Amino acid sequence: MKKEKQIEFLLASINDIQSTIRAFDNKIIAIIVVIILPLSQLKLLISIYSHLIIDYLFIGILTLSVFVITWLLSLIFSILCILSIENPASKIVNDCNAKGIFYGAGLFKINYRYLLFRKKLVSTKSISDYSKDFKLKEIKKELVYEQMKLTFIRDVKSKRQKIALISATLSILIGVLSWLFVLIEYNIG
Repeated sequence: MKKEKQIEFLLASINDIQSTIRAFDNKIIAIIVVIILPLSQLKLLISIYSHLIIDYLFIGILTLSVFVITWLLSLIFSILCILSIENPASKIVNDCNAKGIFYGAGLFKINYRYLLFRKKLVSTKSISDYSKDFKLKEIKKELVYEQMKLTFIRDVKSKRQKIALISATLSILIGVLSWLFVLIEYNIG
């Protein structure tokens, strides 16, 4: 495969992975909206589980526990999914000394003090020094390096989203079944 085709392939792959990551972020926002809904119905939930615990102590406590655990798991994994993922560069065996120039890695050293007080911040390299990093023969390995980092991020987000979605689904299912049981059992409307 010619060098130009390889670079086109890597750029297309990077764009596709980035699109997938954005899709995961959008889906997880939808999951967060759905799992926050029970908070608006807290009074109803307390009523449902009070009835269950009073009349069916063990089943009521077990159902409430599973509901709370699955709800918390979905919330935790949803938040983890949208948080920044630790430096993916540390997860890659960088045997060719790629520098991460595709995203300008290491150009700025931003610390917590800067985030709070907005002190003057200057790049770690000048334009002329930084432009020396852009060697044509290095571009392919830099693109592969970025593709690998993005793949790590995509895979972590995928697993976290899956756990959040399964937990949210179980939480909703348990909540709805509990509500239906209490509604039928006590003819509450």
